[in-house]
Amino acid sequence: MKLEELEKILEIDKNGYLIWKHREDRTPQWNGRYAGKKAGKAGQVDLHGTNIPTARILWLLQYKEIPENYVVQRINKKSEFNLNNLECLSISDANRKKVTRHFKHIYNKGKGFKVEISLSGTAFYIGYYDTLIEAINARDLSLEELNLAK
Repeated sequence: MKLEELEKILEIDKNGYLIWKHREDRTPQWNGRYAGKKAGKAGQVDLHGTNIPTARILWLLQYKEIPENYVVQRINKKSEFNLNNLECLSISDANRKKVTRHFKHIYNKGKGFKVEISLSGTAFYIGYYDTLIEAINARDLSLEELNLAK
């Protein structure tokens, strides 16, 4: 859907949420039910039968474009779909960020990976590694030394 079409039917409120605008092409019942209220469910907005990611629409309305080979996503997956919780990343950075979500105790840190293990409320810094494989090996070795399961 084009930016001009989105601007006719959606807006961003003062808190950064995506809101339906009052629409002349809709019935009074539709406007009574939706106009002025948050748009979308589960991170998607249904526009003419097509689900479009809420984050993408918010970014487009605010910044007018998404650079080629970039994606828009929430900074924190537990946060709401709100303009204040979004970031625009290159596809390679976004994929790199997604990778570490699958590995407990491993975090992105700059261009590398930090390994940190929490035990009884205390965090143990294991080290910083250039590659994910090095970080996984260090984590596994540390967990073995601490006699903990992965």
